[in-house]
Parts: sequence; C-alpha cells; structure tokens
Amino acid sequence: MNSETLVYHLRDTGIISITKDQTEVQRLIDDGVLSRKRAANYHRRNILLSAISNYSDYTLFQTEFYILAGDRLVLLSDGSYNLIRKKEIRDLSLQEHNLSNLSNKILNLIESREIRDDYSFVACQI
Repeated sequence: MNSETLVYHLRDTGIISITKDQTEVQRLIDDGVLSRKRAANYHRRNILLSAISNYSDYTLFQTEFYILAGDRLVLLSDGSYNLIRKKEIRDLSLQEHNLSNLSNKILNLIESREIRDDYSFVACQI
C-alpha cells in the first residue's frame, strides 16, 4: 500500500512540488515508459520503490529548498493529495491569508470528494 507524502511550497502566487511520488508508476512515467493517462490504470501504481521494513533496505528521499518569511508548506498524505489538485491548493492559498482558515478550506474540499483512503495534511506558515 502506498503511504507517500507530498510537500507543496507556496510563495506569493506560486506553488511548487518539493517531493514527488516514490512509486513504481512514477518511475515509469519519469523514464517515459508510461504516459500519465496509462499510469492512471496501471495495475502496480501503488507499489513503493522504498519503504521502512525489516525485510529490505530503505532509500531516503532528500532534497533542499529555501524558504522565506511568509512562505507556506502543505504536506499531504496520498489519501489527501489524490483528492485535491495542486492548483486548488494554490488558489485557496491566494484567497485565504489566515492559515487556520486555509487549513479549514483545504479540509472541507477534501471531505467534499469521494474518500477512498485515510488522509491527512499539515499546513504551516514560516
């Protein structure tokens, strides 16, 4: 089962993905083997490339990025990022300057969708 977390970095009017899926299907997309359209129905789309386990080694994903005062970070589990698009998070962030209100709007949007998995998200402002 996939238990990925995506991190979005919001600054001014933009949003960028800091992380990306560490799954077999994402690797196949990155390698040009699968199109995004075909990936949606790929039978092994939830297979993780690495996971903490007694039975295998774990490959830690690492990255660096710079944050400034006023930047926002939104961390979403796979159960939530499958229900809300990056553009929707950016648009909500542009509308809402209060972080608590933004979090409530993200939660309301997620819960308005058909929930198929457990979900969580964390939002913070620097």
